[in-house]
Amino acid sequence: MSNARNLADLLTPGENTLQTVAIETDRIILDGTDGSATNAGDDLLLDASAASTDVGERFTYEDGTDDGSAVLSSDAPLVVSTVAGANGANATAITIDTTGRVLQPAKPFFHVSERNNTGSVGITGQLVFDTVITNIGSHYDTAGFFKAPVAGLYQFNFSGMGCGNTAGAALPSNQSAHVLLQKATADDFSTGLVSFASGFSQVVSSTSFPNLSVSGSILLAANDRVRAVMGNNYIFASTNAIYDPQFSGYLVG
Repeated sequence: MSNARNLADLLTPGENTLQTVAIETDRIILDGTDGSATNAGDDLLLDASAASTDVGERFTYEDGTDDGSAVLSSDAPLVVSTVAGANGANATAITIDTTGRVLQPAKPFFHVSERNNTGSVGITGQLVFDTVITNIGSHYDTAGFFKAPVAGLYQFNFSGMGCGNTAGAALPSNQSAHVLLQKATADDFSTGLVSFASGFSQVVSSTSFPNLSVSGSILLAANDRVRAVMGNNYIFASTNAIYDPQFSGYLVG
């Protein structure tokens, strides 16, 4: 930055990270590291760009490099990028378009179902779904559980039909079916087991395939596991897709 002129320290050196300000013809730089006239370590850059058509249109926040990792522009959507790996490749984390719609394409989400059975069956215990419809971030394990990548609030949903045995027969009268959403801290759900939501249905006067639906929100720590499990009796599945049990979940924030 050969044309920069440095002002006096704004804050007492050693007590704050902000040390100097550099002002150029097309940008202002607040330097939070060594006060040198280079881009390395610049914490905040107000950049009007070298092109006259861009003057006054752009605000850029930088952290340690001159890569423009976050850009606010008057003539384009806001795009916030984050480094995805050691190879330096970037992946879009948030996009806000000109109508105000916010997209988070990397936000963890999964949707699985049981749909490939050769005939009617009843499934009990921990429900292991044979079809992965969506698995953003690959955090759903095909062993039958979701593993939280980060701590936060998560939402989970399950729907299906209860039945009475492994052959998928109707649930007899005076019996119930019960499904639970559970979290744990181990893959085998042997530690930290907590049931945080449940769905219950009872057949009173005749055989039936009662609806079983449950939704629940929970605060998870990173690496907590979540599953859907039958508390009693069975969940129905068959070759007809309209009866497929469905399980989904996502990070709220």
